[in-house]
Amino acid sequence: MLVPLAVATLLFSADAPSPAGGRVVAASLFKNGYAVVVREIPVTDGKATVGEVPRAALGTLWFVPAEGAQLRSVVSSVVKTKTPAPLSSLEEVLAANVGQSVQVAFATEDPALGKAQTGRIVSAEGQLLVLSTAAGTVALPKAAIRSVLSASGTLKWQKEVETTKRVVRIETQGAPSGKVLMVSLERGLLWSPSYAIDVSDPKRLKVLCKATLVNDLADLRQADLRLITGFPNVPFAAIDEPLTAGTTADQVVASLLRAGTPEVARREGMMLAQNAVAADRMDFGAAFDVPSAPPGEQLEDLFFYRLPGVELAKGDRGLYYLLASESDYEHLYTWDVADPMVGRPEPERLPDEAGEVWNCLKFANKSGQPWTTAPATVLRDGQILGQDTMRYTGRDAEALVRITKALDVRAQVREEEVSRERGAIRNSAGNPIFDLVTVKGTLSVINAKPQEIRLRIRKELTGEVEQTTGSVRVTKTAKGIRDANPTARLEWIETVAPAGTLERTYTYKVYVPSRG
Repeated sequence: MLVPLAVATLLFSADAPSPAGGRVVAASLFKNGYAVVVREIPVTDGKATVGEVPRAALGTLWFVPAEGAQLRSVVSSVVKTKTPAPLSSLEEVLAANVGQSVQVAFATEDPALGKAQTGRIVSAEGQLLVLSTAAGTVALPKAAIRSVLSASGTLKWQKEVETTKRVVRIETQGAPSGKVLMVSLERGLLWSPSYAIDVSDPKRLKVLCKATLVNDLADLRQADLRLITGFPNVPFAAIDEPLTAGTTADQVVASLLRAGTPEVARREGMMLAQNAVAADRMDFGAAFDVPSAPPGEQLEDLFFYRLPGVELAKGDRGLYYLLASESDYEHLYTWDVADPMVGRPEPERLPDEAGEVWNCLKFANKSGQPWTTAPATVLRDGQILGQDTMRYTGRDAEALVRITKALDVRAQVREEEVSRERGAIRNSAGNPIFDLVTVKGTLSVINAKPQEIRLRIRKELTGEVEQTTGSVRVTKTAKGIRDANPTARLEWIETVAPAGTLERTYTYKVYVPSRG
């Protein structure tokens, strides 16, 4: 949250007219609609007024004077203003023009007065219009009047409406003129990332990252934006800053009590856990040869993509390219086998076709910048092959993106009970509580493809692993305090020949509740 303050002195060179709420010169955007916004407020004779007060989050509103100046005071107050508004009915127009000379036309011709009557409006109260005419004073029903024409050429059709608004008055000292930067966390400006992955080349892929900006906050004129990836900890984002919210003291206290501790507030705040093939061939190659944005920057555990000089009016949406990179890749087929013990007191027989085999892309991030979590669309020769979520991937780290289900790779799992030791665990009275069951599992894979594949099999299980076949990595997890069994993950990475088969077995022991 201190980042905009640190760069505040770099932003005073901007020289453009400032709106009533100050010109947005910079913003750091999160993905959930919040942004740290930096506004520039012009100061004249040591004073400035912010007429459009932003809705800032608690504790995030700060004012930074230009070099050589100091803040003397910042006061938020309510002022009354009068603004013109059009009159909304003929009755209001008649009332506003009392004393004026007008000509009124009737909806139907009057036997005595004809189609119209000219005179000075004496009264427009109630249901009657009273006119002073050359022939005398006449009272007319308002309902009979169709239109009004000003005899003098000036007809009042507007009224002044008194409204109240909150403004912030700033006073500085040390420099009579200059600028003040107003920094606050606000809602209404977000970015949404996505990736295109081109695998037209059999050995190297291209990754293109774009950002879609959604601006419902304020006009952006040559604003320097930074797009944030990471997990910002701002638990009080949902609570308004008292200086600008206009809430009473009781309402401020109530909102703080509802939020409670930062841990409670965080659950409702801003913790980010950061959705048919084309008929005609399209050339996407040019799309991958785009200029990347300037390099981003790492601050603590957050990464910022930079977008300088953005022009985007309030209500507009914009698309911007962030980076483009290339990397070697390989196809890795994956099969994840579920644990039959999850949520059950003892193993349940898995169906013959257990799980699904997916064709995935495995590649490294060679862009020099981290990749944030976002949808990734895989294309080849302009055709869409599939879409997946690409998880956060650091520099030089490996990414795994699913393309589609591998229908030509069939997988089957069988589990059978080999033996059972009844009453392996008994209570103090000697009654059986748990049986110890030995289970043997068999994983079978048939590759119907005309080329060999690399396959990763992951098997989750509850129990103590006894035996395995093949080159397997066994990862044990800590046993829960109240659990009778540990948990483990088995992982094989194998090569399966064209039209070939693969079989791997494992044996484990697991405690299950004794029966009767």
